[in-house]
Amino acid sequence: MPKLRRKKKPSGLWVRVSEDNSNTGFQITFDNGYTVSVGIGWGHYCSNKIDKDLNVGNPNYPDSDNCETAIIKPNGRFLKYKNGSVQSYQTTEELAETIAYTKSLEPNNYGRVKN
Repeated sequence: MPKLRRKKKPSGLWVRVSEDNSNTGFQITFDNGYTVSVGIGWGHYCSNKIDKDLNVGNPNYPDSDNCETAIIKPNGRFLKYKNGSVQSYQTTEELAETIAYTKSLEPNNYGRVKN
């Protein structure tokens, strides 16, 4: 049986919003093939995880004080980082650190950092 190859996701920003706000957030995919997934709102490990009525974009209502993050490898699997596959209650500083780390990974090299 031939091995199925996952189509490479092009680099860029990907916004996720579902009808019930259970899959709200965005993803950043880098040229190295790795993706940072950022989740806010209902169902995510963040300060407004129980808010099903998340009103994204309302200037009078903060979307979230923090977020849930995960690093996704080019093969679609989670990369273990900071004690697990998903990082909960990440501050903006921690999100920036995760983005910088992900960008520094070698393409298709199982999470090794470039020298």
